[in-house]
Amino acid sequence: METQYHAEGPPTPGNEVNEVLDSIGEAILLIDRQSIITGANREAEDLLGLSRAALIGRPLRDVYPRSKSSEFFERYHRSISAQTPARFNEVNHHFK
Repeated sequence: METQYHAEGPPTPGNEVNEVLDSIGEAILLIDRQSIITGANREAEDLLGLSRAALIGRPLRDVYPRSKSSEFFERYHRSISAQTPARFNEVNHHFK
């Protein structure tokens, strides 16, 4: 069996993660413990009006200032403080 590579070279874990994230029909941001955006999918780019490159490395509060007053912010910080995973959805009516 022959291995096929993308035009930019062999697939990397980052490329594979991006492909999976882009296949999801909802906006997704990956955020680290310091609230820095470490990844995003196409839906998030469209929703926020910024490219993935422009999102990655920025604090969430700079991209989405209302995040501090959201349920997400509270649950995110509770999860980080307790060092336990959390999974939840939040609908935000400020977009679209």
